Amino acid sequence: MAGIGFELKHLSRHQNVEGILRAYGFAAVISSGPWIISIFALLLLTYFLRSILNQVELDLFSASVTHAYAFSLILVGPLQLVLTRHAADRFFTKSWDSIFPACYGALALTALLSAIVGGLFFHFAVPGNLLYQVSATALLVLVSCIFIVSNYLNALQDYQSVVLGFAIGY
Repeated sequence: MAGIGFELKHLSRHQNVEGILRAYGFAAVISSGPWIISIFALLLLTYFLRSILNQVELDLFSASVTHAYAFSLILVGPLQLVLTRHAADRFFTKSWDSIFPACYGALALTALLSAIVGGLFFHFAVPGNLLYQVSATALLVLVSCIFIVSNYLNALQDYQSVVLGFAIGY
């Protein structure tokens, strides 16, 4: 989130209600954009799945997605704090060459840890066939990696493109 304050000041350069609301709106979407977009996407998906799945399958889907997001937040949260601080420091000192290697390392670590936790949880704690277990584990890995990458996308300081990318991606 390095440099976000400067961009938000630029967005609110017009000291009127519209400029201030625009800056606060971007700050809210940037800081929690993936979560907000995810919630809306899941609401729509659940609405459309009601006509295809029975209640047991819909409950399994909802519980699996909820657990994938919960595990992702728990696993990635502490790492995000360190990565955000590292990216902010590198951005401030203009040492951009060390930002993306840290991102690649964090992605590898996150994917491995998420795959292990998800594989164990969805295999032993949740009844389902192998395809379901692999799919649920893959969801956990992908969501965790998206949370890691979102830290680094904010360093690009092209917030409108980042928000648009999240919206299109979901």
